Amino acid sequence: MSIFHAYDIRGKFPEELNEKIAYKISRSFAVIFKSKTVVVGRDARLSSPVLHKAVIKGLIDQGVTVIDIGLCTTPMFYFGIAYYKNNSGIMITASHLPKEFNGLKFCKEKAIPISYEAGLNKIEKLIQKNNFKQTKKGKIIKKHILNDYTKFVLKKSRNTKLKIVVDAGNMMGAIDGKIISKVAKVKPLFFKIDGTFPNRGTDSSKEENLVRLKQEVMKQKADLGVAFDGDADRVSFVDEKSNTIRSSIVGSLILIDTVKSGSKVVHDLTISRSFIETASKLKVKTIISKVGHTYVGRTMRNNNAVFGVERSGHYFFKYNFYMDSGVYATIKLIELMNKKKQKISKIIESIKKYPSTLINLEVKEKDKAMSKISELFIKDAEKVLKIDGASIYHKDYWLNIRKSNTENVLRIVIEADTDEKLEEIKNKIVRSMENDIHFEYS
Repeated sequence: MSIFHAYDIRGKFPEELNEKIAYKISRSFAVIFKSKTVVVGRDARLSSPVLHKAVIKGLIDQGVTVIDIGLCTTPMFYFGIAYYKNNSGIMITASHLPKEFNGLKFCKEKAIPISYEAGLNKIEKLIQKNNFKQTKKGKIIKKHILNDYTKFVLKKSRNTKLKIVVDAGNMMGAIDGKIISKVAKVKPLFFKIDGTFPNRGTDSSKEENLVRLKQEVMKQKADLGVAFDGDADRVSFVDEKSNTIRSSIVGSLILIDTVKSGSKVVHDLTISRSFIETASKLKVKTIISKVGHTYVGRTMRNNNAVFGVERSGHYFFKYNFYMDSGVYATIKLIELMNKKKQKISKIIESIKKYPSTLINLEVKEKDKAMSKISELFIKDAEKVLKIDGASIYHKDYWLNIRKSNTENVLRIVIEADTDEKLEEIKNKIVRSMENDIHFEYS
């Protein structure tokens, strides 16, 4: 089925994902994972209440006790499973995808995410059989977890005088904005929950969705700007001069402030050398992971790593059950700024930055396009990794080419020593693919 992807289920509502399918999915989940208690949460999309109801009905019909935590962020959902020692969970969200989409994320005990090869494939097969046995019905327990979650996020944090603009985008980040307000002076932006998302897009990593935040940071003379995506597992930061702070720089700051020498950290294949070089200076071991929260979390668990980062703005913490949390990353950044007593733009000056770009290349055939581009750069490469797509390393630049899980798109990250080299590599790709459909840069 087209809605099944590498680490979750996503599709347009209602033509691809609707209440009938969600009902079968949740029943199948209960059969395969035999969970006694399943935590269920949802985001603010207009379609989420319908899917939420269907998921709960499927679980109850399969004899499960449902712990309904209602509207929540995805990191809150992880907390609801791991902190209270529940068996598993289903989160209704399409994360950063546009409002016409919705989806389901799945976790086992300890908030361990379930990928396609770890069980979603079995759910897909069972749905197609559509043969569920009658069983004694389960029950619903409604649980309010915000107070416990707030204490968990803010453990040992102190109040500061920092002024922070928080852009929730009318999404679940409004919950996190209120948590942040307990340690800083928060100027709220789009905190009213509205499933039509009238003020900006759901993907906080896109520059066009940070325009209003940057304006507000300058207007308020704020110390930091923060923007969350649809389910608030992803976060983007803006400095006091309204410049976007790259995830590799934020990750480097967290390394410097919180990670001890000799520790292990995980990064995806597309992270900047800035992060890797910072770790090396601190004598912290870096471990490469495929892109995706399931893979980064798993790699952290397998290696007992204390921190993880993805280029797209996901920050993972051992403290947070090895999972990503936009609000916890924000609190760590606020703590660092308060300790340094400096503007964030000044703090990051010591971290080397490399010219970099992401190209989203829409193509007709992903495999052919990937082979064509890879062949341009593999010759004379110093190193080639094929852990996640193709990562090709040269003396003065590197690039990663990988196929999107959900679209006919190649995602190409390029990083170079100079702006001139970056432009050269980018133009080489554009010229080689000039007959293809669409380029998008960020």
